[in-house]
Amino acid sequence: MQKKAYSYIRFSSPQQLKGDSLRRQLEASRAYAEAHDMILDDSLRDIGVSAFKGKNATEGALKKFIELVEAGRIEKGSVLILESLDRLSRQQVFTALGLFSSILSAGIEIVTLADNQHYTAESVNDVGQLMFSLISMSRSHEKSAVKSKSLAASWENRRKLAIEGKRPMTGQCPKWLRLSDDKTRFEVIEERAEVIRHIFRQSIAGTGQRKIAANLNERGVPTFNGGDMWHSSYIAKIIRSKSVIGEYQPKQKGEPIGEAIADCYSAVVSEELFYKAQSARVSRMTTSSAGRKGPRFTNLFTGMCKCWACGSTYRLIKNGRSHMFRCNSNYMANGCECDKRWHYREVEAAALVALSEKVD
Repeated sequence: MQKKAYSYIRFSSPQQLKGDSLRRQLEASRAYAEAHDMILDDSLRDIGVSAFKGKNATEGALKKFIELVEAGRIEKGSVLILESLDRLSRQQVFTALGLFSSILSAGIEIVTLADNQHYTAESVNDVGQLMFSLISMSRSHEKSAVKSKSLAASWENRRKLAIEGKRPMTGQCPKWLRLSDDKTRFEVIEERAEVIRHIFRQSIAGTGQRKIAANLNERGVPTFNGGDMWHSSYIAKIIRSKSVIGEYQPKQKGEPIGEAIADCYSAVVSEELFYKAQSARVSRMTTSSAGRKGPRFTNLFTGMCKCWACGSTYRLIKNGRSHMFRCNSNYMANGCECDKRWHYREVEAAALVALSEKVD
């Protein structure tokens, strides 16, 4: 009976997908499985998941693999193929060893292709192989720890310069600003700043985000990101963002780093205007959320239905107790004149009948 092999591929950054690492790891795993007559499962991937803090073992694909092993749904004697042990963990040696040994103890073998090691619960009784694995884990952790300290020091220096007003902490800025030619400050794009102020004034006046977006579309106001129309979700994002009053929250891999920096950007609305808009937004949410919630509604056709007139995606809107499909371009007042609405339940029923004739 053929052994089953599981190729585990991990990157700490999604940007690494643009390189050659994914192809290299996949080809090496497939070659190993073929050479040893194994059935390969190459679906086990953690893209953009760190092993330095152990996220892959607590919330990633590796966690799911371990759960399947513990539940007995992956047979003993199966092989976990890694490029190297640092794909498994970059945590401190004691923690990494615990993860490593727990997999072996469950009867799963581990193969590392970069150094041609084949670990089993029995083979690590050989002190030489055990020491080899410990040295590998130690080097992986040390390398990541040094990199982490270096990045932290770099961020702290940039923060210091930004607070002192000597240099922007980042070249990235909100769409209503631009970096000056000498890269020492941010400049306001005044026509966009006026759009921001209009959005805040409308929100304070009680206009909903969808109507604000529709109004901008009707007036033909260009979007900031080159999109074909304004959306209520982007209006909501602008209203909530403290960058409009000049605040910047440094982040690394999506996580906030330290305290937010005030006056990092040029403010385009006053603090009074900003907090009035927050109060109005919260007030509308409180009013609209009052009352008993109905059952959750699931749309089987999200993103699939298109307008016959303009090609825009249909959106689902609530009409009393029923749900209707409607052209998003027409709904957002972006030029499409097709105001035809389709009852969701009728579309769903027709689609399921059609599918039942083709699918057993």
